[in-house]
Amino acid sequence: FMPPVVVMILLFLSLFLITAGLDQIANPRLKDKI
Repeated sequence: FMPPVVVMILLFLSLFLITAGLDQIANPRLKDKI
């Protein structure tokens, strides 16, 4: 069983990766702006 801090970090990273992936799929032109 992992400590709650590690669980929160994993959830945050997973959500960030999912949103980043969806943004790249939906708006491929975002990379040009950044």
